[in-house]
Amino acid sequence: MALANVAGKKQDAAKPLLENLIAKGNTSAMLVLAYISPESEAATLMKQAADAGNPNAMMLWGMTLITGKGVPKDTLEGVRLMRQAAEAGSTRAMLILANFYNQGVYGVGLNPREATSLITEAADKGDPAAKNVLANLQAAGEGGATPQ
Repeated sequence: MALANVAGKKQDAAKPLLENLIAKGNTSAMLVLAYISPESEAATLMKQAADAGNPNAMMLWGMTLITGKGVPKDTLEGVRLMRQAAEAGSTRAMLILANFYNQGVYGVGLNPREATSLITEAADKGDPAAKNVLANLQAAGEGGATPQ
């Protein structure tokens, strides 16, 4: 019901339902409420869900720290959380990290082989975007760099 209210732009009706779920420790509800909350509240909710072990929250909180959107920028911690999310099975985090390694940004260093490894792992887990990138790499005969 909470998601239906969010989708229907009935945020006032969704908030109490989400807050009830959050009181029970539901990290997915934390992320939904973060989606409809102002930046500072959203950051707090993402961090809370990440601290509770939600891989999607780790990825989102990590990106928030990397970009410094609404919080003090902390690239090192953001990349650490992104890696933790990938290790917990987040294929989106794997693809984001692959981009970081392909570009050598945010302190990870240029490492096309690691980028390809992450893309392959995400594809093996069934991620459609990763499967597409991997197919493009194979079609191009690339030895490790992801396409730009």
